Amino acid sequence: MAQTYCASQGVGNWVFAIRRDCSEIAPTCNSICYAAKHDMLKSIKNQRNSVACFDAYQVRKQHAHLRHDSSNTQPDAGKVNMVTYGYGSKGCSWRPNHCGPNYCCCKAF
Repeated sequence: MAQTYCASQGVGNWVFAIRRDCSEIAPTCNSICYAAKHDMLKSIKNQRNSVACFDAYQVRKQHAHLRHDSSNTQPDAGKVNMVTYGYGSKGCSWRPNHCGPNYCCCKAF
Protein backbone atom coordinates (compact mmCIF):
# COMPACT_ATOMS: atom_id res chain seq x y z
CA MET A 1 0.00 0.00 0.00
CA ALA A 2 2.79 2.44 0.85
CA GLN A 3 4.47 1.82 -2.51
CA THR A 4 1.22 2.67 -4.29
CA TYR A 5 0.87 5.90 -2.31
CA CYS A 6 4.47 6.94 -2.96
CA ALA A 7 4.25 6.09 -6.65
CA SER A 8 1.11 8.21 -7.02
CA GLN A 9 2.96 11.20 -5.56
CA GLY A 10 6.26 10.78 -7.39
CA VAL A 11 5.26 10.98 -11.04
CA GLY A 12 8.22 10.99 -13.41
CA ASN A 13 10.69 9.42 -10.97
CA TRP A 14 11.78 5.99 -9.85
CA VAL A 15 9.99 5.66 -6.51
CA PHE A 16 10.65 3.54 -3.42
CA ALA A 17 8.60 3.13 -0.23
CA ILE A 18 11.02 2.31 2.58
CA ARG A 19 9.81 1.21 6.00
CA ARG A 20 10.70 3.49 8.92
CA ASP A 21 11.00 2.26 12.50
CA CYS A 22 8.82 4.30 14.82
CA SER A 23 11.05 3.94 17.87
CA GLU A 24 12.40 6.99 19.66
CA ILE A 25 15.73 6.65 17.89
CA ALA A 26 14.31 6.40 14.38
CA PRO A 27 16.28 8.34 11.77
CA THR A 28 14.57 10.89 9.56
CA CYS A 29 13.27 9.82 6.18
CA ASN A 30 15.94 12.05 4.65
CA SER A 31 18.56 9.86 6.35
CA ILE A 32 16.77 6.62 5.45
CA CYS A 33 16.60 7.51 1.75
CA TYR A 34 20.25 8.55 1.68
CA ALA A 35 21.32 5.35 3.48
CA ALA A 36 19.45 3.26 0.88
CA LYS A 37 20.98 5.12 -2.09
CA HIS A 38 23.24 2.29 -3.25
CA ASP A 39 20.44 -0.31 -3.14
CA MET A 40 17.92 1.98 -4.85
CA LEU A 41 20.28 2.91 -7.69
CA LYS A 42 21.41 -0.69 -8.10
CA SER A 43 17.77 -1.84 -8.40
CA ILE A 44 17.26 0.49 -11.37
CA LYS A 45 20.62 -0.42 -12.92
CA ASN A 46 22.06 3.02 -12.12
CA GLN A 47 19.75 4.82 -14.53
CA ARG A 48 19.87 7.83 -12.16
CA ASN A 49 22.57 9.36 -9.94
CA SER A 50 20.84 10.90 -6.94
CA VAL A 51 18.19 10.01 -4.38
CA ALA A 52 16.05 12.02 -1.99
CA CYS A 53 13.01 11.82 0.23
CA PHE A 54 9.98 13.62 -1.19
CA ASP A 55 7.13 12.48 1.09
CA ALA A 56 6.36 10.34 4.11
CA TYR A 57 3.34 8.23 4.93
CA GLN A 58 1.77 6.56 7.94
CA VAL A 59 -0.30 3.40 7.82
CA ARG A 60 -2.05 2.73 11.12
CA LYS A 61 -1.64 -0.89 12.09
CA GLN A 62 -4.56 -0.97 14.51
CA HIS A 63 -7.62 -0.82 12.31
CA ALA A 64 -10.89 -2.64 11.79
CA HIS A 65 -10.73 -5.62 9.48
CA LEU A 66 -13.42 -6.20 6.90
CA ARG A 67 -15.21 -9.52 6.83
CA HIS A 68 -14.25 -12.03 4.17
CA ASP A 69 -16.57 -11.72 1.19
CA SER A 70 -17.09 -14.82 -0.93
CA SER A 71 -20.43 -13.88 -2.48
CA ASN A 72 -19.53 -10.58 -4.20
CA THR A 73 -21.74 -8.69 -1.77
CA GLN A 74 -20.19 -6.07 0.48
CA PRO A 75 -21.31 -6.88 4.04
CA ASP A 76 -19.06 -4.16 5.48
CA ALA A 77 -19.91 -1.45 2.95
CA GLY A 78 -19.81 1.99 4.52
CA LYS A 79 -17.57 0.97 7.45
CA VAL A 80 -14.28 2.68 8.22
CA ASN A 81 -11.35 0.35 7.64
CA MET A 82 -7.85 1.65 6.89
CA VAL A 83 -6.44 4.84 8.38
CA THR A 84 -3.51 6.54 6.66
CA TYR A 85 -1.85 9.95 6.69
CA GLY A 86 0.35 11.60 4.08
CA TYR A 87 2.87 14.06 5.54
CA GLY A 88 4.10 15.61 2.32
CA SER A 89 7.68 16.84 2.12
CA LYS A 90 7.63 17.91 5.79
CA GLY A 91 7.54 14.22 6.69
CA CYS A 92 11.07 13.80 5.32
CA SER A 93 12.53 15.57 8.36
CA TRP A 94 9.94 14.31 10.89
CA ARG A 95 11.42 13.47 14.28
CA PRO A 96 9.95 10.69 16.44
CA ASN A 97 6.69 11.81 18.01
CA HIS A 98 3.87 9.34 18.51
CA CYS A 99 5.45 7.31 15.74
CA GLY A 100 4.94 9.72 12.87
CA PRO A 101 5.50 8.36 9.38
CA ASN A 102 6.27 4.66 9.17
CA TYR A 103 7.12 4.76 5.46
CA CYS A 104 9.45 7.07 3.59
CA CYS A 105 8.82 7.93 -0.05
CA CYS A 106 12.20 8.10 -1.75
CA LYS A 107 12.95 8.92 -5.38
CA ALA A 108 15.86 8.38 -7.69
CA PHE A 109 16.52 11.23 -10.08
